[in-house]
Amino acid sequence: MNKQLTDYVRTQLEAGVSREDITRALKSEGGWTEEEIDKALKIVEGDLGNTSSADQEQPETRTENITSSQASSSAPLLVGVVVLLFVGGIAGAAYFRNHIPFLNFSERPPEDLLERIGQAYKELDSFSFSTQADITTEGPMSYFDPLAKEDPSELVSMDYSVNIDGGFDVSDVNSITATMNASMETSTSENFKAGSNDFDSELAIRFIDNTLYINLAKAPNIGFFSLSPFENQWISIDPESSEEFGYSISEEELDKNVEEVIAQAMEVAGQLKEINAEHGGFEVAYEGTERIEGDSSYHFAIGINKENIYDTLVAISEEFSVEGEEVNYPPRSELEEMLKPVENVSLDVYVSKSNYLVTKESLSAEYSDDEEASGTMNVTTTYSNFNEPLNVEAPEDARSFEDVLNEMFGPMMNSQMNTGVNQGDGSDSFEIDS
Repeated sequence: MNKQLTDYVRTQLEAGVSREDITRALKSEGGWTEEEIDKALKIVEGDLGNTSSADQEQPETRTENITSSQASSSAPLLVGVVVLLFVGGIAGAAYFRNHIPFLNFSERPPEDLLERIGQAYKELDSFSFSTQADITTEGPMSYFDPLAKEDPSELVSMDYSVNIDGGFDVSDVNSITATMNASMETSTSENFKAGSNDFDSELAIRFIDNTLYINLAKAPNIGFFSLSPFENQWISIDPESSEEFGYSISEEELDKNVEEVIAQAMEVAGQLKEINAEHGGFEVAYEGTERIEGDSSYHFAIGINKENIYDTLVAISEEFSVEGEEVNYPPRSELEEMLKPVENVSLDVYVSKSNYLVTKESLSAEYSDDEEASGTMNVTTTYSNFNEPLNVEAPEDARSFEDVLNEMFGPMMNSQMNTGVNQGDGSDSFEIDS
């Protein structure tokens, strides 16, 4: 039995609310079935000792059977209810539905939520997003650097932090606008010099008027090739025409493509739901409603059942395999061994009650293996500004990608090309003037 439902029923019964009023509120406001409500009422009435037929026929006398200790404990609750009703009278019924906790607890997502989500994404033109990923690792030196001269058993750590902010606007299908700013920072323990901040980087991307602009504000140190010539300048990749770029499409064509993609996604989601219902590799639970960026959202928690995940993945592979193509599955023992170090994997998804778009996703996991290496991962993405215009300006001082390449490799390439390449027939293959 849902604890949020029984807590709400208990609160109302202790406040002297009748069975009929409780049932009416839960059915109209929360979408609970009469069977679920009746079951919750019986459980709570049993706990409160109010299961006699006389009490059920005369709910208005319910408060007379409450002991003095119960009455005194209910007094603060009654005062709280009066205050909430007063506030609600000012703010309106909408305020109640989004802010009063026990009303949120009684609300359940509609049966056709999946279809509503699909329809919402068909009508989505623009959105903004923000992603924060944090990864921590710790283990012996030999785990990170097998060739290290230091003590291989010495514990060291390396942490990563990645932030990505951006947005997309496809309201004009032939002039998509997009922006993204990404950064990565690494930190290591003082005794681990080899893992210092070689991967620290910052990148900005803009896409406007069918032109891509890139600014590598901080280049990572990748060792074999230096990216420093690309640093701290806007570089444009500008196709000669949108048709040559393979980007031109009519609004009707886009709508048709989106319809097909959404329909396929809904079909796949339905198939996955049936497979999981049979094999139980993923555990899905509805956790009530929460406010995300000021938007009341349905909260779903998804976890992995290690005992059933193999059969579930095999069933998924069989369902979506290409007809006539043999599918080779790894042994169950290999998957179990691979998942053994992974613990507490959870994915939390939040869906807006007002527009049925995903407002937040949060993935977390822990890792610990036999080599005493361990780590954690937390990735959270929030979505906002749905169907609001995205303002992006083209950089004024951008250099073309061709100019940058010529500056870096032009002299060397021209020198080689001017030399010519003999084909063995007495002629040179080509010659390009500088």
